[in-house]
Amino acid sequence: MGLWLFGHWHHAAKHGLWRSSFGLKVFSLPVLHRLAPIATNHKPRRAGRGASGWVYDAPPAA
Repeated sequence: MGLWLFGHWHHAAKHGLWRSSFGLKVFSLPVLHRLAPIATNHKPRRAGRGASGWVYDAPPAA
């Protein structure tokens, strides 16, 4: 697995593009996007939103 990741990382660094769409998706994951040598599809979470991106509803009135 590490060799596969390194191969995709090296190709991206050398050619400025991803070897496969799957490699792009893997390097777009929350931790691995920091290791990517070129831009990925990673979108940081916005404050007040959950992992799904939905805004939390206000608690019911008492």
